Amino acid sequence: MSSATTSPTSAAAPQRALFTDPGYQAFVILRTAFTVAPIVFGLDKFANLLVDWPAYLAPWINGLVPGSAQATMYAVGAIEIVAGIAVALAPRFGAWLVAGWLAGWHHRQPPDHPRLLRHRTARLRPPPRRCRTRTPRRALPRQAAALIMDKLVAAGLLRSRYDSPDGIRRIGRKPTVYEPADTDIRISIPERRPDVLAEILLDAVPDQQPDQDAQLAALRSARRRGEDLGAATRARSRPGRLGPERSVTLAETVLEQHGFEPDRQASTELRLLNCPFHPLAARSPELVCAITTPSSADSSPECRRPGSTPSSHRTRDDAASSRVPHQAPAARRAPPSAPEETSPAPWHRRIRTARPERNRVRRRKEKIMNENLDRLTAQGVAIWLDDLSRERLAGGGLADLVREHRVVGITSNPTIFAKAIRSGDRYDEQIGDLTRRWVRVEEAVRLLTAFDVRWACDVLRPVYEASDGMDGRVSIEVDPRVAHDTAATIAEARALWWLVDRPNLFVKIPATQKSLQAISTALAEGISINVTLIFSLDRYDQVLRAFLDGMAQAHAAGRDLASIASVASFFVSRVDTEVDSRLDKIGTREARALRGQAAIANARLAYQHFERAAASQQWQALAAAGMRPQRPLWASTGVKDPSYADTRYVTELVAPSVVNTMPEQTLRAVADHGRIQGDTIHGTYPAARQVLDDLKAVGVSYDDVVRALEDEGIAKFTASGTDLFRNLDTVLNTKRDAA
Repeated sequence: MSSATTSPTSAAAPQRALFTDPGYQAFVILRTAFTVAPIVFGLDKFANLLVDWPAYLAPWINGLVPGSAQATMYAVGAIEIVAGIAVALAPRFGAWLVAGWLAGWHHRQPPDHPRLLRHRTARLRPPPRRCRTRTPRRALPRQAAALIMDKLVAAGLLRSRYDSPDGIRRIGRKPTVYEPADTDIRISIPERRPDVLAEILLDAVPDQQPDQDAQLAALRSARRRGEDLGAATRARSRPGRLGPERSVTLAETVLEQHGFEPDRQASTELRLLNCPFHPLAARSPELVCAITTPSSADSSPECRRPGSTPSSHRTRDDAASSRVPHQAPAARRAPPSAPEETSPAPWHRRIRTARPERNRVRRRKEKIMNENLDRLTAQGVAIWLDDLSRERLAGGGLADLVREHRVVGITSNPTIFAKAIRSGDRYDEQIGDLTRRWVRVEEAVRLLTAFDVRWACDVLRPVYEASDGMDGRVSIEVDPRVAHDTAATIAEARALWWLVDRPNLFVKIPATQKSLQAISTALAEGISINVTLIFSLDRYDQVLRAFLDGMAQAHAAGRDLASIASVASFFVSRVDTEVDSRLDKIGTREARALRGQAAIANARLAYQHFERAAASQQWQALAAAGMRPQRPLWASTGVKDPSYADTRYVTELVAPSVVNTMPEQTLRAVADHGRIQGDTIHGTYPAARQVLDDLKAVGVSYDDVVRALEDEGIAKFTASGTDLFRNLDTVLNTKRDAA
């Protein structure tokens, strides 16, 4: 007896062949689609989640069927659900049912519908004739109107929201509703100086010769008035030899005093936003030019004639403080044969030095430099300058850095002041007064440094106010000889705070063991403190505790915590200098591979300690009471080893809420070619800790390094102060002997 067996593989082969058939694949796709879609849309007829179906129904159909539109949709939904189930169970029958349903319910208008009749009538009419001139549309297009309204919203003059005014739910996004904003709009009227013009004319009348034109007499009087003004300004400020930048800075001061509202566009370019002699300048530009040219303090201004109409002589009130040179409409421009009427910019809108092509190249470079500094500032890094001198203050260099290089703070020390006093003659007049008063050298140093710091505080006062007291700070250091005397340090901090008398002052106190109590006491008394000479993580933790203790005492005494500020200056490059010298002495390949890594790793771990302290309960409680954070300040960021990148201690230490104080050379290097690549601290803590472990493995003791750096820092700190006292004492004795 024989038996037949069937292989499973041979039975499944026709099934696989069926699925590879394109016709069968199309059948499966259509069957699935016409099963799911009718059921889903049929169910939605009862829920109206996907579409508002009663509004979707054509009006002429709604007029034919009995009942409401929603009741009609209920019936349609039931039919669609039945059709979908029919396609799923019996596709041969269900397919014809769905096809007939779609054909019967296609939203087609009846033959006698009015809209279709109008369409047919329009097709029988001849096309309209085109005219060369069209009647301008009076109504603003909707898109243009929406664009204008959105710009008003962006400017804060309107508010917008999405809402249905009539309360009816419709298909798609709700319309935009525009409402007036609660904005206080104020318009400032520029200053006009008719009194100056009257004085010039009064001087010109008696000065006019019998055979001389009255206009020439007025021009001579105006020029004499400008020369007197320029001479008085130079005599008062004693600028010395003027270069292009300093001359424009001096001209900016003079023009601002007389209502021209200068706007510093570049280091050698001013644009005047207002002309106090606007009505006269439109009629007689030579007269006004004669006033301003000699008074601009050797800045070689380029004087250009304004246009023939007042509209081309734009000022703040009629041009909304526009900073671009005005050009008259094409229909009113003078022909090319009259170049004096087609000047690209009115005379009173621009004062600049010669070589315009060179200035354009400089402005492009400054724009690139500012972009680098803008990116650094956008990451939360406050840019401070580690330098201060009276030459920089009087010459306008500090104001230029604040305006053009995003500098928002200043740090100083005895070494900086000793160098400033030795170079230049800016201090001679004050030193002469101190000599005649027989002031002791200690008091003379305090008065000289306080004068410069007070001046710098005034320069940075707008930054201080704009940042709500966070930036715009200037630091002055206590007497270096009292670094290990707590009581003397407190007394010195009180004296400097009283002497400078500026709210944006920082008193610098070194982070020695004896000074920690002085830091807490000064903060408790409302004195803003810059804690300096921090090298180790343990010392930084002690500084953070001293800061919190001082702020807690100030809070208990009822002081306004928001008026007290503090930074902790963590020194960077000196760590690499000390560690690299020890690695070079070890000399192994592993040791040499660690060169240049210790300083950045140490600073990054310090930022981790700052974050831990900021997350503590005591910090959070004081912050809720108005306390400002004690920001980490990266100090000593100038590169000592020329083999290292000159921007490494800036670009590798970028994180929110930090301060980086730089020498001017480092600042300009960062602006020129610094690569700001976002936050470079977060996420590096394990690698930074590994660097310190590797240093320990090759024989470099972290505790010994930071102890040596602190001792060396205090020694240099004291030596700089002693050198400053010795040099100034020599100068005072020399002047007394000469007198």
